[in-house]
Amino acid sequence: MELGQRAELAVERLEEGDFKGFEVGLVEVRARLPCAGEPLKPEGAAAIHLLEGVADWREGQQEAAHAHLWAAYWFDGRSPSIFEVLPEPEALGVLWASFDEASVDWNLLPPSYGGQVHVDGEWSRFVLEDAAWIYQFDDSALGLTTRYMDANRSPEDYPDLRRMLKRRVLWTAVGAGLTSALGLAAASRFDSAHEQVLAGTYSDPIVSPRSLTWVNRGSLLTAGLLSAVAVTATVRLIRSYRFVY
Repeated sequence: MELGQRAELAVERLEEGDFKGFEVGLVEVRARLPCAGEPLKPEGAAAIHLLEGVADWREGQQEAAHAHLWAAYWFDGRSPSIFEVLPEPEALGVLWASFDEASVDWNLLPPSYGGQVHVDGEWSRFVLEDAAWIYQFDDSALGLTTRYMDANRSPEDYPDLRRMLKRRVLWTAVGAGLTSALGLAAASRFDSAHEQVLAGTYSDPIVSPRSLTWVNRGSLLTAGLLSAVAVTATVRLIRSYRFVY
């Protein structure tokens, strides 16, 4: 079951009076969101915002509820029937109705390179002002990063997220460097053997001197390609995550 569908199911449980089912679904969605394996769909993100907004309202956290419900409203302005079973349904209805008259402004995220930024399930850099949002950065090399964002906040505002992304860049750069070093080491070994052939001291019974010449050329070419790929990948990653520095 997709994450968004799980959020919808949790809201349906509350609508049916199954408070235990709602709490279980809420915990599951919160636990699975940071580990999401694929970008959310817009309807899935809206369901998660509705779930979180309902949870915040039940706990009396009206400011947080406003941020999530504003995001849910933007996707679908129809008043959810779930409101009828929540505390102070009249006040909640007034809040939802106020969104009809709310001015709509957008915040623009900084550009990214080498990956795709998804905001609430859409490939976009625009974030609805005063609304909570779900940030996803899909990088082919490092995978998918998913995070809840408070209203009017950007990824660089979260030190833990900055540290995580820096570590991902660092380890990928180290891996690229090791790959390049291994290629160069192999090329150096075959180059040394080639010098033995020229000096008349080569005695390997497995690889003939003639074959060694082609192996040596191939290893040098492979080492060069690996080095180019490693450097390109490292530069690309640094540019992709430059906002964390």
